[in-house]
Amino acid sequence: MGNLVFCGGCGRQQPQPVPAQCPFCGAKPVGGKRYKQKSIAGVLALLLGGFGIHRFYLGQWWGVFYLLFSWTFIPGLISLVEGIVFLCTDDERWDARHNQGAVPGQGDSGALVVVIVAGLLVAVAMIGILAAIAIPAYADYMQRAQMTEVSAYAQQATVAVTAHYTETEQIPATLAEAGVKAPLPQGLADARIDPESGVISLTFGSGGGLAGKTLHLLPQEDEDGAIQWLCRGKGLSYNILPRWCRGSPDEEEV
Repeated sequence: MGNLVFCGGCGRQQPQPVPAQCPFCGAKPVGGKRYKQKSIAGVLALLLGGFGIHRFYLGQWWGVFYLLFSWTFIPGLISLVEGIVFLCTDDERWDARHNQGAVPGQGDSGALVVVIVAGLLVAVAMIGILAAIAIPAYADYMQRAQMTEVSAYAQQATVAVTAHYTETEQIPATLAEAGVKAPLPQGLADARIDPESGVISLTFGSGGGLAGKTLHLLPQEDEDGAIQWLCRGKGLSYNILPRWCRGSPDEEEV
C-alpha cells in the first residue's frame, strides 16, 4: 500500500512508474511524492548548506541540526562535500534514493516556493548578522576618530598649562591665559580649565560617537615635582582614552 499513488484530479490509482500526467484525466501534477531535483539539492548544499536548506528541500527534518550548529561552520564544510556528491551522483541512483517513483515535473512548483522562501530567510538572517557586527564596529570607529581629533588639542592644552604653572607657579584662569590660542577642533564643543584644581575639561561636540561626553585631564605631581596628566571621563571607556594620559585602568573616574 505504501507504493500506491493516486491522481489529485480524478483520484484513480496510477501505474508504475508514476507518469507526469494522469493517463485517465490528464491532470497535472499527479498526486504523490514531490520530485526532488539533483541540481537544486546540489546548489542548495553548496550555497546554503551550512543552514541545512538542502536537507529541508529533500524532506529530511534533521536538517534542523545543521541550522542549530551553523555558527560552528562545521555544517558548512559537511554540506560542501554533500553538494559535490549530489551533483556527481548518477540520475538513476539519485531517483532511487530520493524520489521513489516521483517523476520530473511532479510538485516542482511547491519545491520552487520552498527554495525561494528558504533563500529569503537565509538572506534576512545573514543581513541581520552582518548588521549586528557592522553597526557596533562603525560606532567604535566613530568614537575613536573623534577621540583622536580631540587628543591632539588636549596634548597642546596640557603642555601650555604645564609651562604656565612652571613659570608662574599659578594655575591659569583660562586656557587662553596659558597660551592655548588654537581654535577648537571640529569634534570639540567646549574646553575650559578649573582655576582651583587645574583640571581641564573637554566636552565633545556633535558629529561623532562621543557627543555630549566630557574628557577630564587631571594634573598630578610626581616625586620630582614634575606635572603628569591623567585623563578620565564619565561614560568613556578606558580603552578609548588617549594612551599618553590613560594611566592605570583601576584609577577612579571623574
